[in-house]
Amino acid sequence: PQQESASTTASAGSSAGSRIPVVVVDDEYGIRVTIKVVLQRSRKFRFAAEFDSGDALIRGWSEQLAPIVLMDLKMPGSSAFECIQRLKGRD
Repeated sequence: PQQESASTTASAGSSAGSRIPVVVVDDEYGIRVTIKVVLQRSRKFRFAAEFDSGDALIRGWSEQLAPIVLMDLKMPGSSAFECIQRLKGRD
């Protein structure tokens, strides 16, 4: 069984507040960690949250999380395309 993962990080200091937050959605832990490290080193973007499935994203989504979502297209459960439609339907 797949474990649900949803973690978030708050802005740390003024430099983090000016960086664009990004949510990462991927069923592979190693991919999420790698993207998180890259975002933490970025001057323009920052890691905001991670989810291990589209279903977890739907359950934990808040528009305040981030304007950008990096999502694996092929994951168990809801596909990236289904997630986008469901999130758009919340408007």
